[in-house]
Order: sequence, then structure tokens, then C-alpha cells
Amino acid sequence: LAASAWYTFGSTLLQLGRSAEAASALERVVRDHPGSPHRPYAMLTLATLKVADPSSDKTRAMELFQIVATNPATPRMGAEAWFQLADLQFRLKVYAKSAEAYTQLCRLYPADLRAVEAQLPRAWAEFYAGMPADAVRHADEALAAAATSLGGAREEWLYLKANGQRQLLKYVEAAATYAVLLAEFPQGRLASAAGYENALSLFKAGKFLEA
Repeated sequence: LAASAWYTFGSTLLQLGRSAEAASALERVVRDHPGSPHRPYAMLTLATLKVADPSSDKTRAMELFQIVATNPATPRMGAEAWFQLADLQFRLKVYAKSAEAYTQLCRLYPADLRAVEAQLPRAWAEFYAGMPADAVRHADEALAAAATSLGGAREEWLYLKANGQRQLLKYVEAAATYAVLLAEFPQGRLASAAGYENALSLFKAGKFLEA
């Protein structure tokens, strides 16, 4: 009963807002009860606590997410662990690893809600990791699959696609994508940046009058 007791104790402390004590209790489950069914749940919660704590070492959180992701108790837990790992790596600017984790999530758990949420951040991770061709490909897939149902995300997908095209030195194509974005979202949150980058793309393409 020890693992169950420590896990419940930690969860209760967490609900009381005593995060440090909760983390200590959950560490007991992770350290002392490797065969317990409570252990992966404790690891996921503990990793989440470490992410939320600005003073904690995020390396430990990544290790915990990785362990749960590669040996999950349930598919839902596996999907969540891959998503949280990818999100943390993105925030730490480990973009190639983040893109890889998002890809694992989408490959292993395509029906999970997190796989849907992962599409846009995965493409951004690919972009920042120096993989603009992959980012543009995923943008094209998203835009084609949901041309009228992306809502506010459509603006960001267009912006990402245009940036990827510009990174690939496809300045004419990038300018055309920026133009679509500006036509559809003239007052959008990305309109100012898109307008500036559109002018840069036109300049690079030799279209000086339009620039």
C-alpha cells in the first residue's frame, strides 16, 4: 500500500497548494516503487510540477516525460507525455528534439486530441530547427485539409508557410503567401509583421517597385 499512500498523499498536498511537499511525496513513489502502477502517474505529475517551478532544473522534467512517453501506462498518458516533452523542449529552444517529440506523438497517437493540438507547434519547431521544407509541407497539409475551418489558426499557418518559403529562398512564393494572409486578415495580429516581411520578400525577388 505504500506506493498508493505516497501517491495519494502527494496528490492531496498538491490540491492544497503545497507543491514542494507534494513533489517530495511523489519523488518517493518514483524512487522507491519502480513496479507500482502509480509510478508513471507520479512521474507525469512531478514533471509538470518541475516545469511550473521557475527555480527547478528542467532536465529532470524532460527525463521524466521521456520515461513516461516511451513506456506509458495508457495511450492517453503516452500522448500527454510526448506533448508535454515537446512543449518543454520548444520553450527551452531545443527545436530539433521538440519537432521529433511532436512527430512521435502524431505517429503513435494520431487520434488523440494532443495530436491535433501538436500540428502547428510541430511545424514551428521544424521551422526553428532549420527544417523549413517540412514546416511548409505541414502548413500546406493543414491549409488544404481545413481551408475554411481553421479559424484564427489559418492566419498563423499562412504566416508560417510564408516564413518557411522565405527561408527556402522562394521569395516570389513567399510574397504570394503573405499577400493571401494580408488580404484575408488585414487587421490580424500578424498583419504588421507580414506586411514588412512581404516587402522584404518582394525586394529579394527583384520586384523593387512593388517592394
